[in-house]
Amino acid sequence: HELNILKTISQRHENLPNFFGVFTDCDELKVPRLWFMMELCHLGPITRLLKQWIKKNLINQMEQEKLIAYALQSSLKALSYLHQSG
Repeated sequence: HELNILKTISQRHENLPNFFGVFTDCDELKVPRLWFMMELCHLGPITRLLKQWIKKNLINQMEQEKLIAYALQSSLKALSYLHQSG
């Protein structure tokens, strides 16, 4: 039931990737792991994108800070939405 709620909530907010489900397995030391299957962000994590832009001198310090602020703002909006949704 909780998985269906997560699927529904993830589809209602623009800052949340679509949630598809979960699965479990164990690592090589037999430690259990829980995996969340979510929509693929084809550009990868924002940290990798920033590193590439910095390396190629495509973004200055002020632009980096603006991008980070935008990402944090979007993440906080999504977190607030999840909190309000229980």
